[in-house]
Amino acid sequence: MQVPILDQYRLEAPSPQALVDLFKGEWSSALPPVGHTTLLSGQAGLFDDARIRLLNEKYPLYGRHVLELGPLEAGHTYMMHQLGARHITAVEANARAYLKCLLVKELYQLNRTSFLHGEVMAYLAETEQRFELCVASGILYHMSDPAGFLERCAAVADRLFIWTHYAIPETFAQHPVLKDKITGSEPANFKGYDYTLYHYAYQDALGWEGFCGGTAPTCRWITREAITAILERCGYNTVHVLFDEPEQHPNGPHLCLLAEKG
Repeated sequence: MQVPILDQYRLEAPSPQALVDLFKGEWSSALPPVGHTTLLSGQAGLFDDARIRLLNEKYPLYGRHVLELGPLEAGHTYMMHQLGARHITAVEANARAYLKCLLVKELYQLNRTSFLHGEVMAYLAETEQRFELCVASGILYHMSDPAGFLERCAAVADRLFIWTHYAIPETFAQHPVLKDKITGSEPANFKGYDYTLYHYAYQDALGWEGFCGGTAPTCRWITREAITAILERCGYNTVHVLFDEPEQHPNGPHLCLLAEKG
């Protein structure tokens, strides 16, 4: 049923919480206070994330030109801006996530950030820009073509930061989440390297307005070995593994790495 147009007006004075409440119940992230105002939002600590601090320790972000793929709610964007990145170009395909990013940009005055709305593979195929660093946190495992994604990242940046889930096939049957979500597999080849794609189905998650997965009902996971082998074939001859935790994350094995060329 259509909402009456006058119900779209807010009658109270402007406030940061009023902005946040435009997406009430949809936030994944816990938003930082604005001044002395504490905000009610989500719970995930993406605006104070150890992964971005690890990246900054390995490759200081101050003065860097950064491409961020899949910023979600701009938590990592906020952190990189606070750490002094010269400019951040952030590309988000999910329309509601994109609007949340714009809201965060306004709330926290992220004036060295440009948010773009569009699909990342299409963006990477068309852009003529190059960046000092590409940040791909929480996106590789949402891709239908992970090797193609890594190859396109390599075309625009000599450094690539990744946080991702990955596949350990022998553990699927016992894993409380993956035993139902991994629905099949298929062989694949990238520049002479044979590997396997594991089909992951989002299932009921597609029914949540705050859904933050990929652009299709399923995506494809690959193993850690496949990730590093594909990175090498993309020209990233040095891979710094910042952490690798096969068992600690409830949604599956995950790792964090910085890949570099040269």
